[in-house]
Parts: sequence; structure tokens; C-alpha cells
Amino acid sequence: MHLTNPTWVHHEGGAIYSVDIHPTMDKLATCGQGDVGGCGLVIIWNLRPIQSERAYADTTCHKILARIQHQAGVNCVRWSHDGDLLACASDDKVITIYEYGGRVQSAGSIGSKSVVNVEKYRLSHTLHTHSMEVLSVEWSSDGRYLASASMDNTVVVWNAKKLPERIVVLDAARGGHNGPVKGLSWDPIGKYLATQSADKSLRLWTTDNWQCDTVITKPFSQSSQTTMFSRLDWSPDGQFSLRPEWDTELDLVGHRRAVTAIRVCPSLLSYVDYSGKTIQVTCIAIGSRDKSLSVWVLPRVKRPIVVLQRLFKHSVTDMSWRGTDLVVSSQDGSIKYLSFREKELGTMLSPQKMTLHQRRIRSLIQPEELMATRKAEAAVPKESAKAAESVTSTQRAASKALTEQRQQQMEVRTSDGKRRIQPIFLGSTVDEEPAPPPPPPPSHLKSQASSQVDEAMPSDSDDARDKSPSKSVARLASTDDSMVESTDDDVDSSDVDASAKADKEAANLEELSKRTKMMMADFKKPMLRPVDSIRIDVTQANAVLDVPEQRATISEGVQGVLGDTIEVDNDWVMGGVRASHVSYLHSRTPVWSVEIAPTVAVVVANRFWTVIGCYDRSVFVYSSTNGKVHFRNQLDSAPVRMGINGHKMYVLTQTGHLSTWDIDKIKAILSRQSITDCVVKDANLMSISVTSTGIPLLGFSTGNIFTFSLDMNCWQIVDSMSPLMKLCDSIDADELPDGPVGKLLKRRKRPGLLPSIPRGVSSSVKESLLEGWLLAAKTTGSPTDFRGLLMSYVQQLVRNRSLSKLADVLHDLSEPGSICGVQRGALRADLERIVASDPITSSLLTSMDSNSMVF
Repeated sequence: MHLTNPTWVHHEGGAIYSVDIHPTMDKLATCGQGDVGGCGLVIIWNLRPIQSERAYADTTCHKILARIQHQAGVNCVRWSHDGDLLACASDDKVITIYEYGGRVQSAGSIGSKSVVNVEKYRLSHTLHTHSMEVLSVEWSSDGRYLASASMDNTVVVWNAKKLPERIVVLDAARGGHNGPVKGLSWDPIGKYLATQSADKSLRLWTTDNWQCDTVITKPFSQSSQTTMFSRLDWSPDGQFSLRPEWDTELDLVGHRRAVTAIRVCPSLLSYVDYSGKTIQVTCIAIGSRDKSLSVWVLPRVKRPIVVLQRLFKHSVTDMSWRGTDLVVSSQDGSIKYLSFREKELGTMLSPQKMTLHQRRIRSLIQPEELMATRKAEAAVPKESAKAAESVTSTQRAASKALTEQRQQQMEVRTSDGKRRIQPIFLGSTVDEEPAPPPPPPPSHLKSQASSQVDEAMPSDSDDARDKSPSKSVARLASTDDSMVESTDDDVDSSDVDASAKADKEAANLEELSKRTKMMMADFKKPMLRPVDSIRIDVTQANAVLDVPEQRATISEGVQGVLGDTIEVDNDWVMGGVRASHVSYLHSRTPVWSVEIAPTVAVVVANRFWTVIGCYDRSVFVYSSTNGKVHFRNQLDSAPVRMGINGHKMYVLTQTGHLSTWDIDKIKAILSRQSITDCVVKDANLMSISVTSTGIPLLGFSTGNIFTFSLDMNCWQIVDSMSPLMKLCDSIDADELPDGPVGKLLKRRKRPGLLPSIPRGVSSSVKESLLEGWLLAAKTTGSPTDFRGLLMSYVQQLVRNRSLSKLADVLHDLSEPGSICGVQRGALRADLERIVASDPITSSLLTSMDSNSMVF
């Protein structure tokens, strides 16, 4: 382990309350108090000088990237998972969101003239709801939510995709805390939000309905609430916290004073234990008020990997991981940087293996409420029932023995009278008894696998739903090496030899019981909500997208109408007939409702139209005013995502076909156009929208943005993360228009201009970039985008004194008529004023008027 003490990282004597490393791992943010009493301060630091002495000695390497002052102390700072946004929780009762604006040279820092910023951050949103100091803020793992915790005893969940929209306030009325909430953390699996309070409780909230699922108080009943923060965290796969009874049998003892912060390494590690066996472990860092830090590897390791006593002069406040490196902050206004070697912590799993590991866990998750339905539907012969009972009895006996074994905790007293208590771990990576596979799920819930998609249409009738074949997923078992998945095809019970099946299960049980007995743990299997980004698999020029997981109820807000919602009940039953019930609510008062036979997958609505997409490939469009059906279309496959903008809408299907329609005119604008041409390997679809003219805009995780040209009948690239961006002059967000194309471009994070690039090269690259954006604006038909980008383009041509291109633009606008809804004559008049501002380009106007130039 290597410990670095960057003394130059400080807040000029003020405390540092929080630290967070950027997702790109090249910079970190600290927050706390400034040099003036009562004021707050956020500083963005360059990580390179901290990691490398050579970079520290390099005078051209900036140590401070940005400095942002606040009116009140800042208690917590967190980067969004895409790195574009920075959330700050402060004592002035608000959450401030800053957006990265590029690496540009400015006149100074925000609120100060003592430091020159090299990165630009603009105030994006200010979130107001809390009535007292905000102590903590966290982004959800999928980027959909932002949660904030406050001294006012509440937790507020915000819609991270539509800030400042607020989703829910978790207060005492919803079973919340009775004291200040000092910490919170999102479950990486997607099921829970954990909150910890001064009322000596830890509460687990379900993200499906935002209800309090579990309250844990026993471990904290004798604790003293002396910490300013209680920063908690989850293991990277969520397994250490997901327990059927939320047990608390694991104690990590050793710190002499209260623990203030816990941070878990975001990736699992391959660790070689004392016996030479390679296992997958989780690394946990614990900071305390005793000014010390301990690092643990769980499970299997019975003592900390390292303990650093008196690391600071004051208590630890926060920590952040960078791979196997750790940054720790303290209330004394300093930070420490710890770098671990592989033989100390282990080797991090590759992103591909980590993704596969989490995907395997998620693919095995089954909703608990299905168990009762499965038992009712299963007709098991008496012989099979007896055999299953025999196996169950054996399993219960083994489980009871292991439970008793778990409860024995070893305690040793040293010669000086000190107690050493050996930690006992909740679960292991070996499972000695197999569990019988669960009964088959209802057939209207289609099973999904990552490698293939069941394209059979669900039947509208109840009989068809009950009889259709499906796949059942066997119990999730934890092994030494990986999570094991097994599936069995369901068959008719009359075709099964119950006795043979029971014998086979007993033989398997006997074989597995020969393994070394260790602790068992059955995990809760939460139902995951769909995330905003869509994974795309491309095989044989066909795209296959993940279908949204079926939900019993769906609630979606109506765009542009505050308080109006669309409520869907997919389990509505009347007279023995099952259907889906759709209701339009205005301030929770029903306005209209309809019943449809298929199960609803996706819902979008605005003040004009309500669009319902179903698993049977149908799409219903209703009037939002009275619920009158406008039209019903049939798609090539199930809808994955839909959107609406005024009277225009889009629908993207499971097979990767995109259609856009003019709802009012009942007319197709784009019909079943495949997005395969836009997809590259390992690309996720991050955003999709439709303009007011019905033209789509697609954004991918690779940084590419596409639109569709109706005239050319092909996809057109709007922008890409090309290496040429490093040769381009900076483009401020203020230079970009507020149209659909401009808004997408404003969110882009672009590299700064490399040093020593000739001005002619950088100007030429920027000129070409603006030409591509202008072409995209013309394709989408947005007057705001076209006018704004045309002005920027002409300004660049004037700076470059590109007379030929200027003449071409002015000649094109001399024709009568309009372009993108803007009169050509009005555009030309505005551009001539820009051209006339330069003495050389102004001569172009005189020459054109006298017809002395030939084009």
C-alpha cells in the first residue's frame, strides 16, 4: 500500500465534508467550508498531481480545475454516473446542480477572483423542498433518480431525467424517520433505497411504490448519535444487504469511536485467501471519529486488511474509490490518497465480467407475489408431493444445523484484558443443498434470456394465458466462483414420473451435502424496474432490444399538465374476465377510463393525446380530453419505448424498428425504419426524442447522435465523439440554440483544445463541425436550431474570412421563400449585419450588389 498526503489540497483552513471522484477517474470534487466564516466551497481538483510526483512538478499541469463558492456550507457532493452533472447539498436547504460546460479558460472562479478556472460549470438547477440543512445527496445507479436527506427528517426523491421534477417525499406520514436523516444509499440491483437517521434506525424503501419495506433498529439501539454524517453503502452486487429477514449478524469491530462513513469498492475483486483459493470478495473501507481508517475484505477474511490509526487530526467525513485506490477526506480540511496493490486487495473484475455477474443476478430475480399464484396453478400428484416433502425435511434439518452454527461467535481475551471478537459473516459462496425449482410462472409473464427473445404474442384470453408454455428459473445459489443459473422446461404433470424425479433430487442432495458445510443465505428476489438506457444486441443485421418488464400497475405523468396522471392496472378482473384498466386522473379525480384486453407495456401522454403500447404489439391512441379512441395500430413486435411531442409521436419496437406518426392527421412520417445502421458493438441507446416536425433524434452511449433524412431516406449523423474534437476551438453552450438539436449538443462533454495547434487547423475543424450541425438542423426542420446555428456558422466564417463560403450562403438566401419556416429575406438581413462587421468580408456585400462577382 502507498499512502500520499497532498498537503496542497485544502480549503484554506476550512473543513472538508465530502469527496467524490469523477466517473472518468481523472478529477475529484471536494466540498465543505471556505476561508470566510459560514460560506461554502466546492473545488474540482486534478487527480494527476495527486497520483504522480512528475505531474505535480509540471508547471503546465493545473492542480485546481474549478472553484465554486456557496453562500452556506456544503455538506455533500456527488457526480452523476455520466459525469455531466454535479449535485451539492448545503446548509441553505437547497440542492444545487452544476453542469459541466467544457474545459475552457475563464476570467476566474465562480464567486472568486483568486483562482483561474480551467473548467466551466454552469448552474443547471436549484432544488427547493427541504426546510432545514441538507446533509446527503446520492444519484441512483441507473441515473433515473436523485435522493436528498435533510435535518428536517425527510428524504426527497427527484426525477434526475426531468429536474427539478419531484417524485416523492419520504416523511413520517409514509412511515419515515422521526429524526434528522444523516445518510442514504441506492441498492445497485435496483430494488431499494436505504436511509439512516439520528432516530437510531435504518429504513429500506422499495422503489416500486416508495413504501417503507423494513425498519432496522436492533444494531443501533445502544449507539450514541455523535456523528455529523452517517454515510452508508451497499456491496456492488447488493447481496450483503438483501436478506429474507434483513439479518444483522455481522459485526466489524475495532473502532474506538462512532463510525462516520462506509464506502464499498464499486467492483468485486478476485482474492486469493490464506489457503490459496481464489474467491470473489467485496472490499469495504470504514472511517471513524477516532481519526482512523480500516479496510476489510468480505467474506472469508477474519480481520481488517489494514488499519491506519491517527490518520487525521479530526474525524473522517467521506471516502471515494478509484479502482483499488481510495481517497479519504477529514473534517481537519485535508485528504489522503491510498493506493493498494493487487496482492493486498485482489484483482478487480473486468467491466464485462461485472456486467455479466450483475446481469445473471438480475435475470434470476423473481417477484415474491408470484409464488402464491404458482402454487395455486400447480397440480402436483400425491407421490410427487410426498417426495418433495422428504427433500424439504432434509433441507430444513441442514438449515437448522447451520443456523445454530452461525450463532456461535468466538471471543478471545488477550493478556491485557482486551476483547477480540471474531466477525461472523452472513453468507458464504458455497451452497450445500439444492432447492426444488419454483412452480412455473403465469404464462402471460414471458421469461427472458440475454441470448434470445421469445417473440410469441400473448393471448388476450385467460385460457391462452394459463396454458401457454414458459420457462421457470431455478433457485439462486451462491457458489465459490460465480452465481449458478439453471432452467427447466415445464411439461404436463401427467408426463412426469414423480418417483424418479424425487429419487433424482435426493441423489443430488446427497452429492451436494458432501461439500464442506458453510453458512447459507437465501436472497430476496426484487422485481427490477426498467432503466432508461436500452441494451441492443445486433445479430444478422437485426437489432434486438430489451422489452420493458411487466408491471402490475403503471403510473405516468401527463406532459405539460401538472397533477394529471395516467394510471394502468394490468391485473384488473371483472366477472372472471382479466383485462387492463386505463384511467386518466386530474388531481387524483378520474376523468375517463377504458378497458383493453392486452397487457400494457408503455404509456405516454400529453394534453392532446394518450398513447398505450401493449405486449401483443398493439398501440392505442386516445384523446386526452375525453378518452375517445383515435386509432389503433399493429406493430412488428412489442414496443420498447414511446414518446410524444405535441401532435407527433414515435414508437421503437423490440426488433429495432422506429416509426414516427402525425397523430392529428393519422399519417405516418417515418415507417418501420431500422436503427441497425446507427448501432455499433456494445452501444446502448441513451436517449430518443421526436421533433415538432416528426423527425427522430437518437443518442447512443458511444457519443453518436443521429437523425433521419426523409429526402435521402437514410440516417444522418448529427455529432460524434471524434478525436478531431481535440483540434477544435471551444464552443460554449451559450453559442448553441435551444432547439432539439441544440439541447442535445449542450449536454455533450467535449475535450479541450490541445496546446500548440495552429489557428488555421482549429478554425477549419470548427467550421466543418458547424456545417454538420447546420445540416442536421435543416433535416429536422427546427427553425430555432437552424437560425441559431446559421448565425454561429456565419460568425465563424467571418472570423476565418472564408469569402467563398460566405458568398455561397448569401446567394442561397437571396432566393424567395422560406427555409425551416424562416423567411430567407429576414435571415439574409441578419447575416449581412454580421458580415459587415469585418472590413474584409464587408467588401463582399458591395461586390455582390454590383454583380462584380460570379458564383
